Amino acid sequence: MEERKLRNSNIELLKIIAILLIIIAHISDMFSSYHKVVDERFLNMFFFDKAFATTNAEYFIVNMFCYFGRIGNTIFFLATVYFLINRNKNRLSKIVNMILDCWIISLGFIGITILLGVTIPKNDFIYSLFPTFFANNYYVTVYIIFYAIFPLINKGIEKISQKNHLILSIVLMIVMSTAILFINSEESRLLLVLINLITFIIIYIFYSYLLKYKMDFINSKKKNIIILTIGIAGLIIQQLILNYVGLKVETINDKMLILNGNQNIFAILVGMGLFNIAVSKTEWNNTFINKVASLSLFIYVIHDNFLFRKYLRPWSARLLCDIFGEGLYIRKIIITTIVIAIASMVTAFVYKNTIGKLTKKVASLVEK
Repeated sequence: MEERKLRNSNIELLKIIAILLIIIAHISDMFSSYHKVVDERFLNMFFFDKAFATTNAEYFIVNMFCYFGRIGNTIFFLATVYFLINRNKNRLSKIVNMILDCWIISLGFIGITILLGVTIPKNDFIYSLFPTFFANNYYVTVYIIFYAIFPLINKGIEKISQKNHLILSIVLMIVMSTAILFINSEESRLLLVLINLITFIIIYIFYSYLLKYKMDFINSKKKNIIILTIGIAGLIIQQLILNYVGLKVETINDKMLILNGNQNIFAILVGMGLFNIAVSKTEWNNTFINKVASLSLFIYVIHDNFLFRKYLRPWSARLLCDIFGEGLYIRKIIITTIVIAIASMVTAFVYKNTIGKLTKKVASLVEK
């Protein structure tokens, strides 16, 4: 397989969809008391807890939104596998550039939060001062670590036979898919990073097998529609069963998010089905789509900035509750997603074409 250099707008368009799915998942947390920083006086009036089983159809649908983020993460990571599998060297400048961008954007939010009159606690200030180190956007931290070590993984993959690659992929995927029932990565940021790093390495090994030996499967639209259908049906059925059991068994009642992880096999199947369909379609190139997709990292870091999600997003949730009152969660989520997506995209565009150009030049110095 030859190295891929040109952007395929099928994949770039899917990246745009993926970032929207991730934003929806994050915004859905705003209207749940699962989002622990929401003003206490609003909890009983306007919010519900996604961790609990429910008989309310709207609550259940909002609960399903959490898997959108997992699907989006899968799409982005499969794109990473697709472009890195044939490379044997990383670029230090890319790592430095990502760290610089995350740091400067975080500094910007420190300034904005202070200007809005919010007193930032000492710990929050320190976390924001070193966003990558403290994994304030855990996916970025995981990606940076993974990008640094992927050449070693590729060397290992090259040394094993096709049969052993298949066996290793199957075993690791089974272990990963069952381990989701026993891990709680929310207890520690370090654990969160470690678990997701291992998860992405497993997905990398699995999908690299398909790229190396089963491109006919990846290019089969029919097979991937089946994979996509199984993934969607699996997510809905698993949550219906989990919710039903939760309503009957008290010890399970508050465990509705137990399967909400990047290890969820059905979310992976949905992401893989969508990505494979995008890859299998005739390649085309659209400058606008490619430029919007190139903003994905910035949009992700901006919309889910630590201070923004802790102080400003809950404020916007309270504002919408004052306007629309109780309920109507899906409407609130859609409105907020549109506003934040547009605002993040515009901010990302301005940043990339101003400060982003400077950080790119500074990062390039490490290669000289």
